[in-house]
Amino acid sequence: MDKKNLNVFIADEDKVMTTALKNDLKETFGSDINITVFNSAKDCLEKVDDNTHMVILAYDFKKRKNPENGIEVLKFIKKNYPLTEVIMHSSNDDLRVILKSIKLGAKSYVIKESNSFSQIRSIIHRRFTQPIRRIITEFGVNKFVAIFITVFVIMGILTWIAVNR
Repeated sequence: MDKKNLNVFIADEDKVMTTALKNDLKETFGSDINITVFNSAKDCLEKVDDNTHMVILAYDFKKRKNPENGIEVLKFIKKNYPLTEVIMHSSNDDLRVILKSIKLGAKSYVIKESNSFSQIRSIIHRRFTQPIRRIITEFGVNKFVAIFITVFVIMGILTWIAVNR
């Protein structure tokens, strides 16, 4: 699979989980993925920028004196960096929280359970293989240009097939 480096942030205060997830993703994607781990939402927000492709974000951070809310972080990221994909990763399985996260722009909401790493790997794998996403990341064009290029190529292939029958 041909990939371009993907910059991924993991923001969660659970150090054991973040280390395990980072190792799992590195084992799967190798040098095609750059992973930075943050144990606080504040640290993540200070570093997120236009070069951040994906954030795997905890729903809440409880160990600090001033709890941080993953929903607020999600809102900030989607407002300031709309192309950055956010995957909410939480043990909170309340349907209202899940729907709110998706409505606010989360690409997905993965519930922390035995197969959550597998689900995250699958989401990242799709990011590498979707044609529109690949054109956007590989050539740095916007979504509309990428769609135009994709349609143009598909139409060219269909025309070639029709002519060469």
